[in-house]
Amino acid sequence: MHLRLPVVALLLSLAGAPSAAPAQGLNPMVRSLLSAHGTRARVRAARAVGRMRPEGARAALLAALEDASSTVRCAAATALGDLGDPSAAGALTAHLQDHNPRVQDASRRALIALRVSPGSVAQAAPAPSAPQGSRYLVTVGQVQARPGVAPELRLAFRAALEQEVARHPRLTLQPSQATSASRWSLEGTLLGASHNTLAGGTSARAEVSLVLLREPLHAIAGTLHGMGTARAEGSLGAPSAVEFAAVRDALRSALTALESHLGEAPVRSARR
Repeated sequence: MHLRLPVVALLLSLAGAPSAAPAQGLNPMVRSLLSAHGTRARVRAARAVGRMRPEGARAALLAALEDASSTVRCAAATALGDLGDPSAAGALTAHLQDHNPRVQDASRRALIALRVSPGSVAQAAPAPSAPQGSRYLVTVGQVQARPGVAPELRLAFRAALEQEVARHPRLTLQPSQATSASRWSLEGTLLGASHNTLAGGTSARAEVSLVLLREPLHAIAGTLHGMGTARAEGSLGAPSAVEFAAVRDALRSALTALESHLGEAPVRSARR
């Protein structure tokens, strides 16, 4: 999967690259890594990004870890090791479970390059900080989108869900490898996102559904639903950016009911 540039800019801005919003302003190697059609071109770009370290390198390489090509995922993992940013440890650890053994090996080597033990990364790479008084440990699990939703927007949806969990006043975002006597997970579905461009600007609406699960039983504790809207006046913002703002608004709406479900016992198993 290569990413369409407007949503690439969203991913970079989520990861903290300050000038990522205009797609045309991306470094050429970053642009090639995230949008080139050829696998070889994306592999070459991943290697170059790891060596040159342009602005947005870490976010671009993290996105490339989700590429459909295992060869690109290998190159991205290796480049993250070259980049030397320990904050990539959590994503690399997730790919120790990649279905391709070469990606697993590249991720392991990258963790070693970052001086992080693959067996202790959950302790070495702490979750984003949450406000004092947080009581619930939450992991973001499977995230999907209904047919018709761009896969790139699904990827941005996952990043937004993780950020909203990390910012919630009663939650602490946990890496998927962390263990806890009282841990919860959230799975999400992006039900839809659409926009409408008129003379006065662009408006968008989005709808999401979340399932709260109690681990390790993987038992359903509750379902959450949210709808959101966003608007950009005049020519401000690409339609995809406005859609993403609506998705984030829908997530915030869904999470408002989360705490009431956290106090309830799980009622049925999600396992088959």
